[in-house]
Amino acid sequence: MNIPDRYKRYFWLFLALFILLLTSSTALLHYDYEEQYRQDVGKFSYHTEPGYRMGEEYAIYFNPEKNETLYEDEKWTSYNYGVAFYWSLVTVSTVGYGDVFPVSGEGLVIGALLIAFGLGFFGVIIGTISSILVESKIRGVLGMHSSKFEGHDVICGWTPVSKVVLPELITAGRKVIVITENPDDIPDIQRGGTKERVFVIHGDPSSEKVLEEARVKYAKTVIICTDEDERNLIISLHMKEVNPNARIVVKIKREELRKTLQIAGVTYVSSPYVTAGRLIASAAFEPEVAWMVDDVTTRKSGFDLAQYTLKDKEELINKKFEDVSRVIRKKTTAMLLGIARLEKGSTYKLHLNPSEDLIVKNHDILLVLCSMDDHPRLESFLGVPEGR
Repeated sequence: MNIPDRYKRYFWLFLALFILLLTSSTALLHYDYEEQYRQDVGKFSYHTEPGYRMGEEYAIYFNPEKNETLYEDEKWTSYNYGVAFYWSLVTVSTVGYGDVFPVSGEGLVIGALLIAFGLGFFGVIIGTISSILVESKIRGVLGMHSSKFEGHDVICGWTPVSKVVLPELITAGRKVIVITENPDDIPDIQRGGTKERVFVIHGDPSSEKVLEEARVKYAKTVIICTDEDERNLIISLHMKEVNPNARIVVKIKREELRKTLQIAGVTYVSSPYVTAGRLIASAAFEPEVAWMVDDVTTRKSGFDLAQYTLKDKEELINKKFEDVSRVIRKKTTAMLLGIARLEKGSTYKLHLNPSEDLIVKNHDILLVLCSMDDHPRLESFLGVPEGR
């Protein structure tokens, strides 16, 4: 648990003063216990006699009534620094057994100071710990801690587009970190999934600290959909710098920025207005097509458009598209619509409804139309998870 610097300063200051007072009280009470001892043995007569070591003289207390003799050495055995320190701890901890106590005026004063300061010291400790725990809880709620996700998706900005994207990713089994600058959005985001799937961070998505907390360096995909196109461009440049291998998807309002973002290395640029406009136009004269697009672009229900990368599946590699389609249909009931093939660099070329003689190669991406029940069958048959 990280302790803020302001709490550290208070803690060490009070600790230093406490140790100083504890040491002072121990030394003074040691003297005080000597006085207490002298009071206890006041009825004893006092004289000295030659010492039996090194020619030193030792004080002797003698009570002729009980024929008792106490040497000064015994006083230091009964009342020493250890006992004084023990009393200081018992007093400052508010236990107060009462087995030892000060009797002189100086001892009473230092004891009173120790009690007052001890209560203040423990009050500061309890208050500091409480403040740290409360602040840690608040920071957790506001998404100001780091997550431990890897291979996850990052959504920058909580907008109407983000509200559609998040449940789709959760349905696909993805782990998602959402970065928002508005703390009021946090409860809404957290309701979108469990803690194991959704992590919220409050902050500026272009801040290096926030990107570190979101573990962008280990992210698989970054989805940038704030309300400002210029901001989206700046954030995408930051993301490419932090994680050049991440797929970056950007939402834009102005279609003229598409080319700029693509030059900047963005994987995919989407304009909700353009996409929605096309779908609305299609619904005007071919509504069934629009309904079909609505159906296949969500995993929540109905059918789904999905992709699987072909990896070392001998049954399908170097086979004609027609044969591969037939095998997939038989094994899973899914329909093969086309493939995507890596042409040069990281660019994939789509081959939709290709010639039946097209040869399917290893590492081609299979584009399929499938039901929700087909996904586990496809993953089992092809031996790879959905997506890229």
